[in-house]
Amino acid sequence: MKKAENLKYLMGLGHFCSDINQSALGAMLPFFIASYHYDYATAASLVTATNLASSLIQPLIGRLSDKKELPYVIPLGLLLAGGGMSLTGFVTNYYIILLCVMISGIGAALFHPSAARIVNYASNAKNRAKSISIFSFGGNAGFAVGPILVAVFVGNFGLKGTLVFIIPQIFLTLLYLKKGKFIKALEDNHKKQISQKTSALKDDLGAFLRLCLCIFSRSIVAFGFAAFFSIYLIKIFGLSKEAANVNLSMFFAAGAISTLFGGALADKYGLVRLIKISLSIAAPLVVLMLFIDNYALFLAASMCVSGYISLSFSPSIALAQLYLPNQIGLASGVTLGLSITIGGIFATVIGKIADIFSLIHSFYFIAAVSLICAASSYFLKPVSKA
Repeated sequence: MKKAENLKYLMGLGHFCSDINQSALGAMLPFFIASYHYDYATAASLVTATNLASSLIQPLIGRLSDKKELPYVIPLGLLLAGGGMSLTGFVTNYYIILLCVMISGIGAALFHPSAARIVNYASNAKNRAKSISIFSFGGNAGFAVGPILVAVFVGNFGLKGTLVFIIPQIFLTLLYLKKGKFIKALEDNHKKQISQKTSALKDDLGAFLRLCLCIFSRSIVAFGFAAFFSIYLIKIFGLSKEAANVNLSMFFAAGAISTLFGGALADKYGLVRLIKISLSIAAPLVVLMLFIDNYALFLAASMCVSGYISLSFSPSIALAQLYLPNQIGLASGVTLGLSITIGGIFATVIGKIADIFSLIHSFYFIAAVSLICAASSYFLKPVSKA
């Protein structure tokens, strides 16, 4: 049992390696803009492309994994995620770069729902949210490290420094393959144990859809920050590209640390309660940021925003799996995948707002969506843990 529970750490490490690439793309945008003279909308379209490629596929992969064994989908996903991102620094044509980020996105799509399902199988009702928080922490930590890698390697070695992004994926692939037989045995055992129990549980689609509204709006806010936070610091506060990306990593790091606490707090006080509280604090802070003209205060407020938003991340995944107990892979695919599609699509919309009006107007839009996100959390239905 202990050995099974330890799988959450392996999946968390895999999540770390996978999500390095997603945040790295946001950190690469200032370099692409400087090198290829993209406008904001064109740069943001790269974020949209990778998220569309990733997120539209994730629910399908999740649904398929509920019905059929996919033993090598996790290592394949990791290699594609890192390989696609690595190639972006070696090509100059916009459409080839677009293809590379889409390959990276497809890799992320293969990894996320299958890994989240394994974490669910390796946990129990008392520690499910905490286990998911460890898994989520890996992803958020990857988001924090991605911009640092861009600042260090691309900042010092030029665009070809993106080669660094394939290295963690190779390491994790080898580690996963070493544990492959045990993971398969866990999945087989889990399916045997719950076959009778899950048939008696009912999916609550209405509650799941209300949760999706909350998650999707949160994703718009998160990806708006991921795509334009560095650019905001450069344009408004005069930071260099490298310094702005270090700040972006600090923003993600605050979220990563917060994620660790989110699961444990949700297990103790309730999933819905924690989601409501965290988002209700985050939304006013996003609005407040727009009126801060002091760099240090702005950075402090932004880290608080990241922390409170991320508190809700693990509980929302656990809640989705409880709303759809018979379709855990699908629930994971939607919450980890389709939500990113929505965020990615709106990253381009936010970029267009910045092009037509101004960068500050794009953050007005982000602030408005954060208020919608907080309001939607009050329509979530509490559920007992299965």
